[in-house]
Amino acid sequence: MARDDRGAAEPGINRDRFLSEFALALVEEPGRSNRVKDDFVANLSHEIRTPVR
Repeated sequence: MARDDRGAAEPGINRDRFLSEFALALVEEPGRSNRVKDDFVANLSHEIRTPVR
């Protein structure tokens, strides 16, 4: 197990890797939420325009 500069055991993922993955998730999240919103609006629009039989 890795040790930090104080001698304490570090968990399996280091801080730098966590921060880089967190930053990447922040960048990707707006794009994902916009795609979900666009899909919802497209489906709702289709349902409104399609007559009920």
